[in-house]
Amino acid sequence: VSDVGVSKIGVSTQPHTGVVSNPVGTVGYCDPLYWEMGFLSKESDVYSFGVVLFEVMCGRLCTEYHNDKHTSLVSWWKKCCDEKKLDGIIFQHIKEEIEWDSLISFSSIANRCTNRERKERPTMDEVLEELQIAHEQQVVKHISLVFSLKSCISYSVFQRIQCPKTKYFCRISIATSL
Repeated sequence: VSDVGVSKIGVSTQPHTGVVSNPVGTVGYCDPLYWEMGFLSKESDVYSFGVVLFEVMCGRLCTEYHNDKHTSLVSWWKKCCDEKKLDGIIFQHIKEEIEWDSLISFSSIANRCTNRERKERPTMDEVLEELQIAHEQQVVKHISLVFSLKSCISYSVFQRIQCPKTKYFCRISIATSL
């Protein structure tokens, strides 16, 4: 995610691999330790992926540009996660749809991926497992709601409608009672 120019071909199962170079990459996505030491590792990719997870959750890019300078939002997002103040950063359209347990799981993995110390970051296998848990938490709540409503709905027609302002799709349900 940081920069394809410093990518390296290698076996993903190697316990240790790295690239030493002068730091290059997109501000905000790069592992802070890479900026300091010029050493890329698998954990650097985990950091960058965590930044992308935060962007998805917050609905915005990880940097702001003010006074000819890029400022990373990652430390602010991490602080909000640590202080359990997700309401201030979560993207409004996600807030309306996501189950709280799923949001907590999702934000937790994004937060862990962006830990400063590389040894404190999860592996990508752990990230995948935790994202699957967050997905299951979202799906299970939705399915239980559908089953609880099933007894009072005879039929339902779902239609996808695109909001002209946001360009997002939503589902509209038209139902009748028994």
